[in-house]
Amino acid sequence: MSVITQIITQTTARPRGEERRVLVEAVPWARYEQLGACFGDRRAVRLTDIDGSLEIMSPVGEEHERIKSRLGVLLEA
Repeated sequence: MSVITQIITQTTARPRGEERRVLVEAVPWARYEQLGACFGDRRAVRLTDIDGSLEIMSPVGEEHERIKSRLGVLLEA
């Protein structure tokens, strides 16, 4: 099983609405920049590089956004 297949299997096995994270070790900075250019500023995926470890995260879902909005309204009041 390839690494990409393992990543896809790990991320799709979680319940909907749950944040999904994948950590890939030993990723060169140039590869991180290439991936960042592919995704751009879309919210679908967030990339983080810490000392050569690439973390790929997906949004947490509608429930998270609903709670965030409600808290925002309370804080503005």
